[in-house]
Amino acid sequence: MDSAELERHTRAAFARWNSGDFSLDPDWVDPDVEIVSAATPLNEGGAYRGHEGFRRWVADISESFDEWRLELVEFEPFAPGRVLGVGSVHFRGRGSGVVVDLPCAWLFDHRDGVMTRLEAFPNRVEEARELARR
Repeated sequence: MDSAELERHTRAAFARWNSGDFSLDPDWVDPDVEIVSAATPLNEGGAYRGHEGFRRWVADISESFDEWRLELVEFEPFAPGRVLGVGSVHFRGRGSGVVVDLPCAWLFDHRDGVMTRLEAFPNRVEEARELARR
């Protein structure tokens, strides 16, 4: 899968999530996927792993926030199988109603067009760019 196809697929996934559909596309997400995000401390085992980990990640975020949106503005390929998405996140706290809008970057690793790792960098876009170059 080339970077243009990865971008189309990623934008479609973000649009689906923003509409409230947090379903997993098993053809695009590796069964052993690793997810690292600001929600990772909520997961006692560290990074979220596998399809079940993906579902726990979404559940942990949804438990804390009654509204969350991801906006993907830029999509930068760095190496075969490594792309960086840059944009912003919007959250509204469940119960508190506190709204948080932050710049965000997402580092995606793929193998044969299948996502093997996702790391989110809220408020740390330049750090994500540096990691993407490695």
